[in-house]
Amino acid sequence: MPFIVIILFGALAASFALILELLAVSLFSLSGQTLFVSIPSALGGTFSLETLPILLGIAFIEEASKYTFLRQYARRLLTHTEISLNHTLILGTLFGLGFTLLETFFLMNAPALPPFSVLLGIASVHIATSIAFALFLFTFSNPSQQEPNKRSFSALSLLSAAILFHTLYNLAILSFS
Repeated sequence: MPFIVIILFGALAASFALILELLAVSLFSLSGQTLFVSIPSALGGTFSLETLPILLGIAFIEEASKYTFLRQYARRLLTHTEISLNHTLILGTLFGLGFTLLETFFLMNAPALPPFSVLLGIASVHIATSIAFALFLFTFSNPSQQEPNKRSFSALSLLSAAILFHTLYNLAILSFS
């Protein structure tokens, strides 16, 4: 049962990110189409200075959603619980899989089916960043009372690194497609 809950939290995080991305698309009116049609057509398949803010925005929304939902999972279900490194790795992997399920579902139903390597890469990026967040939140996040600001800076650094990693992967997909 706990493993199903972490997968559901991952799927909820992906749903929340999708809603925010759709709102961003409609607010910035990228032609009024759905996210998976408008982003690739707006990007045009090549890198330009116009594509970087879009890719950064997508990565920011998705990584912030992952961090927020994992943090809520820890607050609600892992209070006063000591978690082993192996358990943390499993929870991070399952959360990442839950997040990936929604994105993969939409990509599999897109007009042009992406190559398997792209789907595997997307899953790997989401699982890797979810594991990093899980490690931070579940095992390494017990700051002493004397240094409460250190954790906030570390969380911001980790989130920034995840956004950069995600953006670089998205740029790689864009460059090689």
